[in-house]
Amino acid sequence: MDNTRVLIALTVAIIYLLPKLTTAVPSALVAIFAVAGIVAAAGIDTKTVGDMGSIAGGLPAFHLPQVRFTLGTFYVIAPYSLILAAIGLIESPLTLNLVDEITAAAGSRTRNRWPRARPTSSPACSPPWAAAP
Repeated sequence: MDNTRVLIALTVAIIYLLPKLTTAVPSALVAIFAVAGIVAAAGIDTKTVGDMGSIAGGLPAFHLPQVRFTLGTFYVIAPYSLILAAIGLIESPLTLNLVDEITAAAGSRTRNRWPRARPTSSPACSPPWAAAP
C-alpha cells in the first residue's frame, strides 16, 4: 500500500478515536501534528502540496466578467441569488440568538433580517451601504 494512503488512514483513525479518549484537545489538530511529526521524524517519502501543483502566486488581477446580460444569464444567476438570500435569512436569526445569549439582551429579528436579505438577493443592483439599518 502507498505511503500516502497509510498516512491518510492513520489521520482518520486519530480523528475518529481520540474523542473517545479525551476531548481536551481537538482531534483534527492532534492528527495533523502527529502525522506531520511521524513523516518528519521517519523521513517518509510522501506527496506534498508542491508535488501536486504550483503553490507560487499572489492575488488574482481584478477584472470584470465577460458575461452577456440576457434573460438566459438571469435564469442561470437567479437561483443562486435566491439561495444566498435564504442563507442570509437563516444565518441572521442564528447569529442573533448567539449574540442574545452572550449579551443577555434581546435583539429585533425583523430589523436585523430584512436589510441583509434584499441586497443579498440582488448584489449587482445594490451598493454596499444599502444593507445598513
